[in-house]
Amino acid sequence: MGFQLISNSIIQLEGTVMFQIDNNWFNPNSVIEKVEDVVESIYITQEVTGKLHALSSEDEEVLHKLADYFGRYPKYSGFPNNSIDENDIEMFVELRKNLRAIGWGMNLNYSSDWNELTEKANNLINSR
Repeated sequence: MGFQLISNSIIQLEGTVMFQIDNNWFNPNSVIEKVEDVVESIYITQEVTGKLHALSSEDEEVLHKLADYFGRYPKYSGFPNNSIDENDIEMFVELRKNLRAIGWGMNLNYSSDWNELTEKANNLINSR
């Protein structure tokens, strides 16, 4: 279902942050776009599973909290050459560290299992 979409989007976000760190934040908008991809993948999953009545209320709450978690990051303004400040960069670096610490990231073990996704999501949400 959409669980794999969410995991893939989060892993791509972590890889994009890593790339920007390695390349002196050459294109910070790519990170903002990946955050938006994560949020969109969560919303798509919520919509599909909602229509199928596939999730418990607890699972729906996890997705809602995960969307809120990623919603606190800078948003793409729609204008080219949008810049992020040092505080934003620090937030993204910390996010990458937290993602890798719970097992979401490039070249780490990967699973699209729902229980693993909710466990990692809860760990990420509680890492604030």
